[in-house]
Amino acid sequence: MGFNLYGAIILVSIIAGTVAANVLGLRCGIKRRTLFYTAFFIFFSIVIFAVTFVFLGSGGKNIGVSGLGGVFGLMIGIIFSVYVHEDHPRELFASWVISAPLMYSIAKVACMTAGCCSGELFGISVRIIDCISYMLIYIASLTLFIREDNKMRSAYTAMILSFVARFVLDFFRDSHSGRVISSEQIMILVAGGIAMSAYILRKRIPLPKSADNG
Repeated sequence: MGFNLYGAIILVSIIAGTVAANVLGLRCGIKRRTLFYTAFFIFFSIVIFAVTFVFLGSGGKNIGVSGLGGVFGLMIGIIFSVYVHEDHPRELFASWVISAPLMYSIAKVACMTAGCCSGELFGISVRIIDCISYMLIYIASLTLFIREDNKMRSAYTAMILSFVARFVLDFFRDSHSGRVISSEQIMILVAGGIAMSAYILRKRIPLPKSADNG
C-alpha cells in the first residue's frame, strides 16, 4: 500500500485546526480536560460526517471526504460539547468555529494533489483561490477573537464569510457547469439560514448555566 498524500493532508488540516482551537481555549481559561474531550469528539464527528456525506451523496457508490460534511460534523461536535461541559461555552464555541476556515484552507491543498474540485476564476485555479480565501477568513476572524471581548462576534464573522465564499466560489467549479444552483449551494443556503436565525434569536437560545463565566 502506497502513501496516501490526500489522506495525510486532510489529517494535517484537522490537527492544525485542533491545535489552533486548543491554544485559543487555553488562552480563555478553558479547562484542559474540556479541551481534550472536545477535540476527541469533534475529530471523530468530522471524519464520520465527511465520509457519510460522500457515501450518501453518491448513492453508496463512492467513499471519500466532503468538506461540507466535515464542517457539519464540526458544528455538531462543538454544540454537543458546549452543552455537556458547560465550560466557557461562548469561548469554546468561537475558538473552534474560527479554526474551521484554517482546516478548510489546508484541506484544499489535498484537492490539488487529487485533482478534484477543479475550476478556474480569471485563469487561476479555484482550489488556489479557496486556500487563500479561507486563510484570509481565518486571519480576520482570529484577529477579532483576540481583540474583542465578545468572542461570538469572531465566530459569526467566520461563519458568514465562509458561507459567502463557499457559495460564490462554487459557481466557478467544473462540477457546477450546466446548473443554475448546485446541491452544495442549497446546503450552504440552508446552513447559512440556520446560522443567521441563531444569531437573530441568540438572546432567546438557552445557554449552559456557566455561560456567564465567559
